[in-house]
Amino acid sequence: MNTTIRSNWTRGFVAALAFTACSSVAAATLAQGVTDQNVAERVAAAKTAQEHEALATFFKGEAAAAGDKVKEHESMLASWQKTTSGRSIVVMRQHCQNAITSYKRLQKDYQAMAEEQEKLAKEAGGK
Repeated sequence: MNTTIRSNWTRGFVAALAFTACSSVAAATLAQGVTDQNVAERVAAAKTAQEHEALATFFKGEAAAAGDKVKEHESMLASWQKTTSGRSIVVMRQHCQNAITSYKRLQKDYQAMAEEQEKLAKEAGGK
């Protein structure tokens, strides 16, 4: 092979490798950074195992945050029942009970969404 052909072939091969590496980095970047603001877009666009796994991680985090809110309101309720009386305790109790019910439902829903994304990741060739 002459020097010009070898040089062109090498440049083309290196360019192809660089493109492949950049594409992999771009895919990894795309799958990261799921937020409340972009989650709907990410769910609609998810095709790879990595993208579905990123969504599952996001939903697990949301489920954990909802669980923390359940604990927070359970603690508030217990505290208020010891220190508050009369009409105030009725209003506060209702607030906490409503919040606890809502956050438990959210936690369950987020867990279900995480499980669905994990299933989709497996179907897409993930773990």
